[in-house]
Amino acid sequence: MILLLIVFNRQLERIHVESPDKKVGIVTFSSEVDVLGDGSGQPKHFAGDKLDNYDELIRLGQEHARDLDLKPISDTYEYVTIIHN
Repeated sequence: MILLLIVFNRQLERIHVESPDKKVGIVTFSSEVDVLGDGSGQPKHFAGDKLDNYDELIRLGQEHARDLDLKPISDTYEYVTIIHN
């Protein structure tokens, strides 16, 4: 797990330096799904029966995407590096 976090952080750092206008959104998943976005807003959490229903997942994803306003990583780098620590 530590190695994965190091790689994740390094990739974010690289994007921040090389492509500061790029927008980055973070989604974590295992038995549940968390859409963290760019870290500047409230995360969305999906769990339970919703995860077994493909059509419901598509609907929720589309609904959430409409409300998601990702900012460039130059504005959100401090948030996304805090999220996973």
